[in-house]
Amino acid sequence: MMPADCAASARGSALTRTCFPGVGTTVRPKKELLHPAANLRLESLYPRFVAHPFATTRIGGTMKPSSQPQASRLHLDRLLIRRPVTILALAAALLLFAVCPAFAADETMPTADVRPGMVGYAKTVTTGTVVTTFTVEVISVLAGENGPGGDLILLRASGPVIDNTGGIVAGMSGSPVYLTDPSDGHDKVVGAISYGADGADARIGLATPINEMLGLLALPGMNPALRAPMRYVALDGRPVNLGGARILKAATIGDPAIQPADGTVRFRPCGPLVSVSGIGSGTRIYGRLREALSRRGFITAAAPGMRGVPAGIESATIEPGASLGAGIMSGDATIAGIGTVTYVVGGRVLGFGHPMLWQGQTGLTLMTGYVHTVWPSVIGGWGFKLASAGETTGTILEDRAKGLAGRLGMAPAETTMTVFAENLDTGAATTKTYRMPKVIAADPSWSWLLTTVGTVDANDAVVDAMRAGTADTTFTVRASAPDGDSFTFAYNNKTFSSYDISAYANDDLIWGLEWLVDNEFEPIAIDSIECSTSITTQRKTARVVDVSILGRRIVPGRALTVRTLVVPYGSHIQEAIETTLAVPSRFYTPYAEVSVSSGEYAYYDMWDYWGDYDLPDSPYEDDYDGVQDIIDDFESQTRQNEIVVTLNDWWGHRVSKTLATEWVQSGHVSKSPSSTRMYRTPLVLTYGSAARFSGSVSPGARSPRIELWMKSVESTETTRVAQITGTTRSTFARSYAPTTTASFYARFCGNAYLMDSYSSRYTVYVRGRLGLSSARLTSRRGQVNRLSGYLRPVHAGSVTVQRYYGGRWRTFKTVALDANGNWSWDWRPLRAGTYRLRTYWRGDAGHKAATSGIRTIRVL
Repeated sequence: MMPADCAASARGSALTRTCFPGVGTTVRPKKELLHPAANLRLESLYPRFVAHPFATTRIGGTMKPSSQPQASRLHLDRLLIRRPVTILALAAALLLFAVCPAFAADETMPTADVRPGMVGYAKTVTTGTVVTTFTVEVISVLAGENGPGGDLILLRASGPVIDNTGGIVAGMSGSPVYLTDPSDGHDKVVGAISYGADGADARIGLATPINEMLGLLALPGMNPALRAPMRYVALDGRPVNLGGARILKAATIGDPAIQPADGTVRFRPCGPLVSVSGIGSGTRIYGRLREALSRRGFITAAAPGMRGVPAGIESATIEPGASLGAGIMSGDATIAGIGTVTYVVGGRVLGFGHPMLWQGQTGLTLMTGYVHTVWPSVIGGWGFKLASAGETTGTILEDRAKGLAGRLGMAPAETTMTVFAENLDTGAATTKTYRMPKVIAADPSWSWLLTTVGTVDANDAVVDAMRAGTADTTFTVRASAPDGDSFTFAYNNKTFSSYDISAYANDDLIWGLEWLVDNEFEPIAIDSIECSTSITTQRKTARVVDVSILGRRIVPGRALTVRTLVVPYGSHIQEAIETTLAVPSRFYTPYAEVSVSSGEYAYYDMWDYWGDYDLPDSPYEDDYDGVQDIIDDFESQTRQNEIVVTLNDWWGHRVSKTLATEWVQSGHVSKSPSSTRMYRTPLVLTYGSAARFSGSVSPGARSPRIELWMKSVESTETTRVAQITGTTRSTFARSYAPTTTASFYARFCGNAYLMDSYSSRYTVYVRGRLGLSSARLTSRRGQVNRLSGYLRPVHAGSVTVQRYYGGRWRTFKTVALDANGNWSWDWRPLRAGTYRLRTYWRGDAGHKAATSGIRTIRVL
């Protein structure tokens, strides 16, 4: 017989009415608050994650009864199984173990004794922590037809509680179902509500039999986590009439042997609800988290954190019908699956009636829960409990197809994640602390998601904008292996994002965890994660634009200085970064190459991988010998603010050096050394004459661009005096008239493949230009004959008129130069004879000594 649940139902009705002041009126779900950023395209963080088998399907298709007219077709997408009715509550959880009083284990009744038409009751919580009841009636028992998938009990719920909730809602998963055993008149547990109807009749649901859930308590030794599509038939072999349709069979979606028109119900179970608290529903990270979880089959709604829970939560107990939490994250934000306790015996707990994450053996946090209110089911909508996680009371050890099994009083093994973020522009800073079960931290599909949520939420708190910027990040991960080995994984980097620095600043931590936990050697437990991020909205980047060597050539066995040119953002000035490489003694210089690579590498856009698309595997090397090698390899990765200068030849000789800079670098340059040769003629020239410079470039460069540079002996500066475009055969030639003695060299300006190179320096000497003339070539003794001349370049001072006699040149007259470098002298010869005359200038620092041409004058 039924217990006195009329009073219980009435009591439940009163309780539930406090949740819905508008009972009796049309209740519509609130419109979701969408942050603009939530509309971004988001996909899976970790595509190797196998979606929850209940998370990707929903009811579809129609049923055509074998003897019913066309008009009576049952639209199953408005009737049958909607989802495992679970809530993932994201709320601030207290890590204090609740004192759970001992309860006598309920009696159980096997599925074989359940008959259609039997009426009983189920327990659940609709407000606070008070357990209430509602009526259930067995419609049929569905038995597995093609494998050991177990049975399901098809039932209909009713009563005041169900009237207020609008039907079976998310969060009732695990609600124990009691029927009266005809053999002794005792009320016994027969199963746990685990699925609810979708849309038209939300009072229809399925229950997982208790005798199958009890098998979880005997694990290991039993593995009911079957993923294959299952078909079910009524246990008594008779069809079931629902909504005017005659149902012969029921099947989970994905069974190709079942067609919609053969009288079989096809189930499309839908994902559980994700209730979010600790992260504002209007924030960007909430919107992105919601979309990421929806791609995994979950439905997301905001819920209050523990600050909104009234006094009395401490009295919550783990008893049949009470709220049950399965935590995967706690601290400044908590994620916990909230369902209902089904069965308690000897400190062991059963609940949910279906998987949460379907991990098999697990270590999730077992928690109490608090229900704030129930959002009722309406036509076309799904109801759910708005609930928060409560106190930690133990550990969930099994996450199987038939439900969850845990032990009270067992502290969960957890990973602590501490995240510090600061805004260098404003001085704002925050520190957030999160805890994850180690089984979650070691699961790449979840550690990736939760670590991203924690770091981006902290970054957003201090930046408060979706902005480009630069970030300095540091993280330390401490981990351990089953054999007792411990590992410390530390890394730092400077990163830049042109779109959203808050989201991308901690990519290294995300990838580092993936490398560590997804290794191919041994399981790794993450003990702690510490992350520090300093963000500025300034763009601190630079481009690598060129590379060259100092010196004419590369000499094996000697040091080589390499100069890299970078241009910082917002500047037109090239910054030179020099380093020295030790050239191998057997280096083959004719085919040498020098390359400079920036630390920038292609990060995957993590926001674009919150879906079902494949990411590349971790780049394991063949020579890895263990986890420490993986850590060492990751720690040796080039940072984004570093450049790598490398020298190699065709024979495999290679030497490189990594240099840190103050900018996030981009770009790559790779060039081979070139050689430039130059010749000049003549060695000495007279002022005003031109020297000819010619040469070639090797390896061959079509139409090389050459610059001719000069350094005068009278100056400390080198000046470019000519630009030359060479021939297609890599040669060049140019004439140039220097005004003073100077050294010259040619510079090949390089191209996309060859470095700059310089020829040897050559000196071209310039001597002065002197002129000498006379009024007469023949004169008489005593007759005046005007001699005149000039000196170029113009100088102040004097020149000497010399006469050749006695076998040598002798000073004849010293004459002064005027301001224009000219001179004149009225010569009155006193003796007859032939005079051979010239002028001489001794030169200066920039010019060599010079003489004029010889002038012959006869005196009669």
